[in-house]
Amino acid sequence: MSSFSIDNNDTIRVGLLAIQGAVSEHEDIIKATCNSNNIKVSYHHNSYHIIIIIIILSLSLLSSLLLLLKVDVKHIRKADDFNDLDGIILPGGESTTMAIVGERWGLFSKLKDWVRDGKPIWGTCAGMILLSDYCIKQAENGQSLVGGLDAHICRNYFGSQISSCCLSIDVDPIAAEDINRCSKLDNNINNKWEGVFIRAPAILKVGSNVQVLAHVTASPHPSAKDEVYKLLNLNNDNSNDNNNDSNNNNNNNDIKVIVGIKQKNILATAFHPELTEDKRWHQYFVNMIMDYKYVDDNRR
Repeated sequence: MSSFSIDNNDTIRVGLLAIQGAVSEHEDIIKATCNSNNIKVSYHHNSYHIIIIIIILSLSLLSSLLLLLKVDVKHIRKADDFNDLDGIILPGGESTTMAIVGERWGLFSKLKDWVRDGKPIWGTCAGMILLSDYCIKQAENGQSLVGGLDAHICRNYFGSQISSCCLSIDVDPIAAEDINRCSKLDNNINNKWEGVFIRAPAILKVGSNVQVLAHVTASPHPSAKDEVYKLLNLNNDNSNDNNNDSNNNNNNNDIKVIVGIKQKNILATAFHPELTEDKRWHQYFVNMIMDYKYVDDNRR
């Protein structure tokens, strides 16, 4: 049985890694999320102080709790910025640059501790690469990874900047129901799921403890094709010797690849929800934070 211990004066503090990348975009969509009739926004000391009426829905509960909470968004640029955070977002950007600067500024050791402690963290695009345990198509001299996510990821699966695109996403029905449930206050919920892919990675394999949230069917960029086929045991003609590879669609070079996953308190998306008007992914992550912070089910 889950139990709650909540003070209505509590604040949820979300840290945003602000080395480089889509930092302002995440802030913008958080601000937009708070412009609904149920949420009030004010700006104070470079943070958005958000009064949110949130419905916590948990499968282990028989009813919902209506809460009045404050959410702060804080930039992370130094080790001390991790203090008092409840969740962290690693934004999109250039993963190699983020890794170099993150190591130099002493942030990676803090991030590794955060992941090891099982605290909520979300990586989008480059942020997803940093959270992975395995990555192909890395920069020539390799790069540091925070790790923790049991997934094989292909960097730049979709190609370079000029190959950026918007694709329809196939979200797992159970995951879609869960995500939509967390977005009960959004009046624009529908069954349409789209993702913006900018020099985007793709997830090729995941461990048994990873929940797959979303797929797309797309061809690997020619620069990534050989390594992708090798990892997936596909032939160059995109046929499979055993004829049982679920990743192989036998449609030109198209492959069904994963673009959204969740492993305990790690959320990862290959696409950029912050570049769309869809607030559901951000609301889903905030719900993960609330569940971690307020639901006591003997995890800690």
